[in-house]
Amino acid sequence: MNNVKTLKKEPKQVKELSAQYFNNAKNKYLQHLQFITPAGNECECYINRTHNTLLGSMVITNVNGIATEQFIHGMPKLHYYNDYLEEIEGTVENLRNKSVDGFAFIEIVEKIDGTNICLYKLQDPETGNVIEIVPKTRNMPILSHKFQELYDTVKNINVENYLQVNNSVHSLLFELSGYKNPHGINYSYPLRLHLLGMYTDNYELTNNYGDLYQTGVNKPPVLGYIHYTSKDWSSNIFPDSYLNTENTHTNGNINFTQNTLQEILENISDEFENTNKNHKNNNNISPLTEGAILNLNINNRLLLMKLKPPSIKEEHTLSNGIPAHSIRKEIMKYFDEYGNLTAKENVENNIEDVILYIQDQLKEEYPYEYVVGEKTVRKIKRLLEKHTQTKVLKKDLLIIGENILKENPNLNIGDLMRTFSINHPDLKHYAGEMFNVFQT
Repeated sequence: MNNVKTLKKEPKQVKELSAQYFNNAKNKYLQHLQFITPAGNECECYINRTHNTLLGSMVITNVNGIATEQFIHGMPKLHYYNDYLEEIEGTVENLRNKSVDGFAFIEIVEKIDGTNICLYKLQDPETGNVIEIVPKTRNMPILSHKFQELYDTVKNINVENYLQVNNSVHSLLFELSGYKNPHGINYSYPLRLHLLGMYTDNYELTNNYGDLYQTGVNKPPVLGYIHYTSKDWSSNIFPDSYLNTENTHTNGNINFTQNTLQEILENISDEFENTNKNHKNNNNISPLTEGAILNLNINNRLLLMKLKPPSIKEEHTLSNGIPAHSIRKEIMKYFDEYGNLTAKENVENNIEDVILYIQDQLKEEYPYEYVVGEKTVRKIKRLLEKHTQTKVLKKDLLIIGENILKENPNLNIGDLMRTFSINHPDLKHYAGEMFNVFQT
């Protein structure tokens, strides 16, 4: 059963909601959806697809036949630290003139390569009571069937209860990762939810979680810290903390002291690069780390930025066009988020809208002129059509799985899943089925 349907937009309603909640986003970036939550509540919403801090945010306009307006803040798109350096240094300069010491602090956490999931409160329109805690992916109001199954295996009921009763918390932001949800980094664990951030009741993003820690929530591994004192920036990072397993610091710290934040971050980026090179030299195909998320607390404000190793970032600035593997990755995300049935119908009936969606995702990493170029459009269309035509029968998956087991009899299930994702990148959306094959 498809629990999400597209509805016709009401122009007047779009204009009013866009002005009030979405910073006057254009009509084409707002989608009117009808959906049924896991608990069976029937809702309607407008969801924002503009690539800014409001991406994936939505306004629920109807719950079980009763009109309402419930704003849900989604996970903001993350930009590279370079985009914020001028603003950060300007703020630091202003505070320096006031002789404030130790006012800027950055927590460096591992950048988890997975699927963003937001937990939000659904309220009764008449009483205001919370009637359900609902998980959603970035561009949808609920989870697809696949992600609902994955989420149910790792959800923390204490976290959901905390969100239900805590009036000062608006929503919680997570990343779902592991070899049962394969992406570019091959993790050793099956599935894990990592807490990325929290929105307060006045829509301020924070990582000051307070007693939320008592629920047993997971955080991404901390890789180190950066802080500013009256003269310069300094940092210490833990080189063995990004091993995708436990947050252990076995080899001591690497310390940097520089006059500018940019110099510090370039040094840390080079350390990530060295880590991946050493990992590759040990006969590993995929990188060990995608880099870090920088949680910057400055002047009572939390800013999230991303920092990647040079080689991974350079993949997105190649002069010979956007590589097919990057397009396939966004196509697989689209199919994961919408569900195979709905995504396939969208490709067959309105492929231009799907191409625009893929282009919007690619704009985060690649130059605009490449993303909108005719060469890229043709490549997206060809890969979309190929993806929708790929149909693997259960007997074929059994053969693939048996061959992997025969060739690798001593591998554990995590390594088997990594082998499958490396050897069959076009079949990553069958990871759940393959996991069951390996278990039998």
